[in-house]
Amino acid sequence: MSRPISDDLWAPRPLPEGGAFHCRFGPLEFWLRRVDTDLILHLRRDAAQEIICLVDDALPPTDVKAGERFTYEGPLEQVRAIPMLPDRSIVVRPENALKVLNGQKTQFFVSIPLMIRVELVGKNESDAMPVTDLITAVMSNTWFGDTMGGELCYALKTTAKHRLDTVTRRKWRAICPVTVVNQSEKSLDLQRICVQSKHLGCYSGETLLWANAVEVTHRAEKEELQVQFAQEAPVFEKISRQLSEPREPVKKSFLRRGLSGFRMFAHI
Repeated sequence: MSRPISDDLWAPRPLPEGGAFHCRFGPLEFWLRRVDTDLILHLRRDAAQEIICLVDDALPPTDVKAGERFTYEGPLEQVRAIPMLPDRSIVVRPENALKVLNGQKTQFFVSIPLMIRVELVGKNESDAMPVTDLITAVMSNTWFGDTMGGELCYALKTTAKHRLDTVTRRKWRAICPVTVVNQSEKSLDLQRICVQSKHLGCYSGETLLWANAVEVTHRAEKEELQVQFAQEAPVFEKISRQLSEPREPVKKSFLRRGLSGFRMFAHI
């Protein structure tokens, strides 16, 4: 059984002069040092450490070179990490080759690597200043859709699972439940699925981080695709709180007409 997720990972921490904010979220490890009014980022990646998640005030080792430097003025003397869904859509393959029969539906669980937003925080936590966004796992780029209406996405190496208990559980990933409904008269051959992560928030559960559920309905006779984004957290385990809002909030659902619209969700 997975251990509970500690909210301490996301709590603001002091960042005094000469101090550091050290985080490890799986393969991503970084330090943010404060030198006068400058913030200096040190970063390294180690895929062998993908289970570890921690936040402390350790200083960077001497073999990790300084990278980006940021400057600021003001009384913001705390820093925190905010888990966010990635800034691009995620393309993932079903665990097995799959055809959804007409009039049927199927559900997947997609494990999405998070982006960690580093924020400076004042006395009031709502008074925050973003510093940078760092992806936890480096993903390859892929083009999804046709030449006229496609988009640049991230490609997941892992697959979409049918059963939650087969999903690899990592505290630097969010689980997005995706339901595909086939209301056409023919079987629907799903090869790849595109999850528009910019419309998803992040929630803290008992043992996992979660994203809003997505339901996609295909109606071939109307050449219509309906996409619904749940406005609340998934119900697969108790949720303690919402950790971040969607990058681009949308209404509960929207329609895309034409087969090219469906290809923006799935390759058929």
